Amino acid sequence: MAVHARTEVRDYVYGLIYNGSTAAGTDVYDSRVWPYEDDDLPAVAVYALEDRTVGEVKASGEVERLLILRVEMRAKAASGMEDTLDQLDAEVQALLLADSYLGGKVKDIQHSETAIELSGDQEKPVGRATADYAILYRIDQAAPDVLL
Repeated sequence: MAVHARTEVRDYVYGLIYNGSTAAGTDVYDSRVWPYEDDDLPAVAVYALEDRTVGEVKASGEVERLLILRVEMRAKAASGMEDTLDQLDAEVQALLLADSYLGGKVKDIQHSETAIELSGDQEKPVGRATADYAILYRIDQAAPDVLL
């Protein structure tokens, strides 16, 4: 079964973070939606937020897409929480921006923003940093499962 090219990009980013050396260790998730337990923290999750066409479709059918990918980092709300979030953010940014082509899968990746907040939406409060990345990639509009 074919999957959209953005899935391949998201999976590649997930793999970079999972296999990279971050403070989250192997507590890295692809699109996690359930609450985190204390033992899961610190943790990182990767989500696709938005994917849109940029510019005109070429006569060949080639089209540029802009994917907004969110990397969510969580840490226990305790002393040093912000330091842990800052460390995770720096580690993830270094992993993702070390190769602005993500192994040849995309045309460019740029960090667009990081937001930091305290969240009480779990059993225990956690700190959360969300970093958004703008990723430019190309596909043939008739074959959205193939990166160009």
